[in-house]
Amino acid sequence: AKLRKNQKQKDMLLAREQYKRDVEGKAYKQTQSTKAESSLNAGKDEPSSRIDMIKILENAGAKVDDAMRSKLPPLENVEKLYGRGVKIVGLDRCEEFRSSIPADMADIGGAGMFNTGTNFLYSLLVRNCHMPQRSKRSKSDGIRWQVPWGKHPPA
Repeated sequence: AKLRKNQKQKDMLLAREQYKRDVEGKAYKQTQSTKAESSLNAGKDEPSSRIDMIKILENAGAKVDDAMRSKLPPLENVEKLYGRGVKIVGLDRCEEFRSSIPADMADIGGAGMFNTGTNFLYSLLVRNCHMPQRSKRSKSDGIRWQVPWGKHPPA
């Protein structure tokens, strides 16, 4: 799969890299200040974990107003529910996939438990992945809305 290059995608990748966490959940170095830092009033005592949530939302293009800010949970609460960092199962098997499946027959798709971003993952795959060999063979772009065994059942 090949990344389609345009400015919006580059900006999204940059924003994502600024908040990327490794497997242990340690944040990588952030190199740019964000709107969240400048939009917070100096007199307000905003918990740092809430500032992190605001930065993530604003870098994703969301407008964070006072009403939304007051409803945001601390980052620790979100991490208790969903864990820290991104977990992609099978990422270490990409080369095996490429060598065992002919490129014109390849399909990719996302799966995960409910409320874990499977629809968002599908939209990212559609926007960022291009499989020209698959498109030549059939009208399918090779990107599935769900994997053959279903989108949400545990594997």
